[in-house]
Amino acid sequence: MQPGLGRAIPMGVFGFLLGFFIVLVLRAIQGLTPVWSFGPAMVVAAFVSTGFFVWGMGAFDPRMSVHGDHHDEAETDDEDAVEESDENEGRSSLWILTNYVWVSTFGLIVILLIIAIFAFGPGPIHLGLQTADVAEGSVVDVGTTTLSLFGKEYVLSQGALFVIFAVWAVFSLALFGGLIALIFWLLSRGIKETEGTPSVEDRTPPHIVYLTLTLPIRFVINLLNKVPQLLGQR
Repeated sequence: MQPGLGRAIPMGVFGFLLGFFIVLVLRAIQGLTPVWSFGPAMVVAAFVSTGFFVWGMGAFDPRMSVHGDHHDEAETDDEDAVEESDENEGRSSLWILTNYVWVSTFGLIVILLIIAIFAFGPGPIHLGLQTADVAEGSVVDVGTTTLSLFGKEYVLSQGALFVIFAVWAVFSLALFGGLIALIFWLLSRGIKETEGTPSVEDRTPPHIVYLTLTLPIRFVINLLNKVPQLLGQR
């Protein structure tokens, strides 16, 4: 498998699970209680996952560090050299990106389902996840928080606040990612202008950059248009 996201993402997930397992085994050997400790497991899993991810991207491959004129001079083993796959040839960059996103999302969902089966499932595979019976607690109530904005206080549920934060995080990352891609495209266009007269295609931003910059704006405009209807206005 060639270095890249196709190898880095599954290796990163595998490293994360391996880090959890290492902590579980070490605490069991040392006789620590409880054996399952979330804090140390997260720390070790993060470092192990990072190492597996950068290995999947090819960070430890000497051929990935060769640049410029020395690329042709690099010694490569014919038996280990793998030709680049042409399965994505002729396909748009948007298709390749969405394909990676769908594959990664499906893999994460499958892993979460397996963990949920072991955590909540009955029988011998049950890991002992229990709900404490606290008299002051309620499994149906929703936590709320108070926000002060422009001199007024708003009471929001923690679930709604989390959804707002998640939407803002996704769109802000998409917006900044699009701006960074646009900056690099402008810089590359300047290099092409020094090499010769650029064509119309060279002056046109990539389609994925256009979508990244316009989709958040369209979403906000459509949301503002729908707000009066949601409030009962026509």
